[in-house]
Amino acid sequence: MLLKLSTYLTHYFIKKNIIKSNLSQIYIYGFQLTISTLCSLLSILLLSSFSNFIFGITFLLFFMPLRFCAGGYHSNTYQKCFILTNLCFLFTLFSSKIFYKYHLFNLNLSLFFISVILLWIYAPCENINNPLSNTYLEKNRLYTHILLIIYIFTLSIFAYFFNTFLFFLGTHTMLLVCLLFIIGKIIFFKGGYTNGTT
Repeated sequence: MLLKLSTYLTHYFIKKNIIKSNLSQIYIYGFQLTISTLCSLLSILLLSSFSNFIFGITFLLFFMPLRFCAGGYHSNTYQKCFILTNLCFLFTLFSSKIFYKYHLFNLNLSLFFISVILLWIYAPCENINNPLSNTYLEKNRLYTHILLIIYIFTLSIFAYFFNTFLFFLGTHTMLLVCLLFIIGKIIFFKGGYTNGTT
């Protein structure tokens, strides 16, 4: 269905002379990626509305930018990506509540700093099926470093002034990104990788 919708939109824009027909495959892929991402965003916001809307927004703000720059494991279909992304949100929300309920602040802080160090040193994760230039890799490394600094500052505010649970949610989201990053690194070093979106 996603492919059909993306193909329809591409042909529509071609007929309207908005895009060139020789670029149709690029636009089909772009529409698939965009629609899939929007569906995941809306789904997470919908799920979060059953508890607290701000939880979904916090997860997305910490997950999407860092995930894009650091890279990592990707599902091989858009359907799997959608399911995995939503499961990741639910798992992160659940683990954050457990750590928050039992006051596991020191353990949480230790795991958080380990994830920051790993991402700072080793990100971004390369994809064997989509090799990137050294310039692009360096840009993503710089963006990852900038995001990590911003997130550390933001989480400090959450922990001290604002909301301790959001601190746990933010740190667990970054732990998730780090875990996906490590899995992606392992797959890369084994010489294989699965193309996808999440």
